[in-house]
Order: sequence, then C-alpha cells, then structure tokens
Amino acid sequence: DFLAEPISGQIESFLSFSCLNLAQPNGQPCLGRELVRSGRVGAFWGAVGHVSTDANQKLARLGIDSLLQPEVLNIGDWMQNMNKKIQVENSRCLSSAWRLYRLVGNPGALI
Repeated sequence: DFLAEPISGQIESFLSFSCLNLAQPNGQPCLGRELVRSGRVGAFWGAVGHVSTDANQKLARLGIDSLLQPEVLNIGDWMQNMNKKIQVENSRCLSSAWRLYRLVGNPGALI
C-alpha cells in the first residue's frame, strides 16, 4: 500500500522489527528495498529472515533505549550503539536475531 501512494516527502529512517521485510524470495523485490529505491525512505533497517517474537521484543527494547542516547544521531550510529549493547548482553538469542537484520540505504540518514 505504501508504494501505491504518491510521494509526499522522504522518511529519513525506517526501523522494522518484523520478519522478512528485506527478504527477496526467488529474487522478488522486498518492501524495504522498494521503499528506498522509490525515494520514500532514506534508509531501511529490517530482517532478511524469520526472527523469534521474544528476540524481537528484546531487540526493540534495546533499540528504543539506544534511540535515547545523545550520541545516536543517525541510523549508522544507532546500529553501532545496538551492536555494543548486544555484545554486553552476551545473549545467544539476541545475537542470532541481530545477525538477521540488514540496512539498505544511507547509514547517515537521521533518526
């Protein structure tokens, strides 16, 4: 539905804590890549696979906490901050989930 609407401006960053928004089954276009390609979104962060609900909930909590850090100005900063938090947590569940996420677009896009 997003792609059917006319572009009225660009969203800097789109964080998607859900499964498969960057998956490309059989080479088909995916939501995240199409949003960036169409100019609707500057950067899209999403999963390439299935992520457990529990792991996504934990990632989302860490993600919100990370967004509140003064040094986090753009999505690249956010990802670096998240990576540090996940290493400190030392959780196999979180680490496995984190590895399923990718960024498409500009890492300098503002949060």
